[in-house]
Amino acid sequence: MRFISTNVEGGAKCSSRQGVCGNCLAPPITTKVFCAECGSAFGRKNWTTSRGKRKVWQCNNRYKVKGQIGCQNNHIDEGTLEKAVMMAVKLLSENMDLLHGKWNKILEENQLL
Repeated sequence: MRFISTNVEGGAKCSSRQGVCGNCLAPPITTKVFCAECGSAFGRKNWTTSRGKRKVWQCNNRYKVKGQIGCQNNHIDEGTLEKAVMMAVKLLSENMDLLHGKWNKILEENQLL
């Protein structure tokens, strides 16, 4: 399973009238994780199991047509995804000087055009 995170900041505004909805609990990664198999965004799903509800993320193309498996990529538990995002943020923060150098180089190259 491979996931691509493009942005870990920000998030979507709540669309419910009360200002609270299921998606508001995880706004930093909503629409930021994409499937490496088909490119579609991953979505948060609540699975009901014998031990209660389970929060998972899966490709939105997995069951695009009800009853038919579309994308073959697997789901990922929310806890595992949160750990992966936090590891990526930590890695980025530890290498901030390297990132600033690359960013400045990109800016300079664009200004030459």
